[in-house]
Amino acid sequence: MTRRTRFATWCKRSALLAATVVSMGCAGRRVAATAPAPAVVAQQLPAAGVVVVDFERAVLKSDAGLAAEARLIAMLDEQLTRVSATPAEQSAFDLKLDATRAELLQPVIRAAKDELQRMTVDEGYGLVIDLSQDASRIAFFNPSVDVTEKLIRRINTVLGKGR
Repeated sequence: MTRRTRFATWCKRSALLAATVVSMGCAGRRVAATAPAPAVVAQQLPAAGVVVVDFERAVLKSDAGLAAEARLIAMLDEQLTRVSATPAEQSAFDLKLDATRAELLQPVIRAAKDELQRMTVDEGYGLVIDLSQDASRIAFFNPSVDVTEKLIRRINTVLGKGR
């Protein structure tokens, strides 16, 4: 199969995938018997269309996420000063560290999810792809459709008001 043929096949599959996504209901069940033509798909998507976000990076690089990580690093530094920690003590500390991390990041994750949902509605995004889960499946995307920095700013604004 030549390079041009593979590209044409990929384009056809992408158009079919986009048509399938547009014609699916909220529960993930197809609601249309046939997929609409690619031109119809383009008309149905909002102006902003498809965007990508690195959700994990947005959470960890927000002000609250950075503060949580700094607190965890302080805990690690404190543990490292205790040279004589037994394996049982180290295991207990690891569990405590994981629990603390989850506790500290939970409000940030909740705020990030809420803000991403608001952004999707406010900006009219048709599809948001999370790069933090499995970006290896995405061959390329235009950096102009990456809304991670916008999400970080919105998280900082929301969590900054709550303080």
